[in-house]
Formats: sequence, C-alpha cells, structure tokens
Amino acid sequence: MPNDAIYGNWKLVSVRYVFSDTGETLEPFGDDPLGFISITRDNRLTTVITARDRSPQEGETAEA
Repeated sequence: MPNDAIYGNWKLVSVRYVFSDTGETLEPFGDDPLGFISITRDNRLTTVITARDRSPQEGETAEA
C-alpha cells in the first residue's frame, strides 16, 4: 500500500472494544457513533468522536 493511501478525511463507522480474556465487548459511543478522522500529508492527525445521541450541556443549544 502506498504511503499516500491513508491521507485524507475518514468517517467513523464504529468503535468496539473486545476484551481477549473474557470476550466481553464494549461500544463506548453506542452502536451509531458520530466521528471523523483527518490525516494530513504533513503527519497531523485530528479526530472528533462522540455518541450520536449526546445531549448538550446545560446552557448550550443544539444545532440542527
């Protein structure tokens, strides 16, 4: 795979932890997380991950 293949913007589709000792699975952001990952050619990585049904903190407003 060429080094260029990983650069770009990626949409998160799942986050699942599987514990090898017990087989237990955990989805910390729910079954439909909201997130994006950006990887630039100058080796910068940015991520935003949240649960899709997360409520705003008190005093904040939700954007449509």
